Amino acid sequence: MALLLEIRQSGVRRRCAIGDFLVFLCFFSGFQLASSIVLRLTKDSFDIAIEANPFVLVQFYAPWCGHCKQLEPEFEAAAEALAGRVVLAKIDATVEKDLAERFEVGGYPTLHFFKNANAESYDGGLREASSIVEWVEAHMGSALKELSSDEEVSLAISQRGHQTIFVLSGSHADKERFAELANANRGLGLWYFREASSPSLRLHRGVGEVATYSADLTNAEAILEFLKAELLPQFGEIGEHNYEPYLQKKRQGMFWVCFNPESFQDDARKHKAVFTELATMYTDYNFVYTDTKEYAEHVKEELGCSEFPTIVLQLGNPEQEKEMQRFKMVLTESPILVRTVASFIDDVRAGRSDPDDGLDELDEGDEEEEARGDL
Repeated sequence: MALLLEIRQSGVRRRCAIGDFLVFLCFFSGFQLASSIVLRLTKDSFDIAIEANPFVLVQFYAPWCGHCKQLEPEFEAAAEALAGRVVLAKIDATVEKDLAERFEVGGYPTLHFFKNANAESYDGGLREASSIVEWVEAHMGSALKELSSDEEVSLAISQRGHQTIFVLSGSHADKERFAELANANRGLGLWYFREASSPSLRLHRGVGEVATYSADLTNAEAILEFLKAELLPQFGEIGEHNYEPYLQKKRQGMFWVCFNPESFQDDARKHKAVFTELATMYTDYNFVYTDTKEYAEHVKEELGCSEFPTIVLQLGNPEQEKEMQRFKMVLTESPILVRTVASFIDDVRAGRSDPDDGLDELDEGDEEEEARGDL
């Protein structure tokens, strides 16, 4: 199978290949000549490129999108690092609207990884080319990783970050069935297998939570239903690897807890019981916290958090065009009490609280620029 170079020769038969890969004979238009090795696809060339190449990472972008512009040099660098193994391509979603609709593109940039023409949503990092390369390389092989000892299982659990992991113990036949399930649902989380005489399946999520599947391990449909139902904790960490599952829950809003950037993990463990109880009281919302240091820009600009701890209730669906309303409150009492947070939520629901308009953050930004002499 060949990897395609960018060409545009309407109606002209051209041979094109990268490195030592097989030559692909192409007779179509739609690939645009460019200085980079990133393909620029259209509706006329998309299916051909996907079918011709075993691995393709496609970025749907908008020309006016600031995040897309920031991603461009990293995407180009990732394309160079993966050249000869994986094709990286771009699609202008504002022009190729049918393709954008086909793959449910709701924001920019949106990336999809195609493995043997099967699409998978990209949920890796976008800040650096190395993150893109690492994610792609990890997803080129089987989603199921085999561990050889209980110590390796414990290490995988401790290093999972905010991702949910599934650990199956069992026979070789169990492994084969689980591998098929893992490869078809790679985006749900991290998949591991440990050979053992007694079969078991455990899901690790949130702050030290474990859910155990105790039914028939030969029923893939029942297993998948269980994993999806138990995927997210009532109160858990959200990040780039599990943001999509939260969106898919289609609830009425997101309840964010912004802890101190230097101690957010310890704070989450300390206050887990409080926010888990609140999550059972207000099931209309996803209760989450995040790494306030890694996602400092989002925390400040989108959530309006500059003091910690702060709670933020966002109402609406981020996938819809309508702007979400946000309500926030800085928590000054210690310890954090269920009744204090519940009173805040009840006031919002009853219309007794005004939405946060973000003007405080703008004023803070002006003051910072003035202090630096930028104004």
